[in-house]
Amino acid sequence: MYDPHTRDSRGFGFVTMETPEDAEAAIQQLNATEHGGKVMTVEKARRGRARTPTPGRYYGPPKRPDRTSRPAYRYGK
Repeated sequence: MYDPHTRDSRGFGFVTMETPEDAEAAIQQLNATEHGGKVMTVEKARRGRARTPTPGRYYGPPKRPDRTSRPAYRYGK
């Protein structure tokens, strides 16, 4: 992962495994091993809270009005 502002490495990354068994094997084999002169910590990603279910519709900020719906301006009258 890279910092979006400085473009420096943030020192961690994410990997997706095909099966939970593959993930457990990777954790067992790679956790606390050295890579590039640094000791790696390998663990499952965890969230602070469960995901909030989506409501089925968009509740974000309002979108800009469509340009075609603006009234036409008349010049010279």
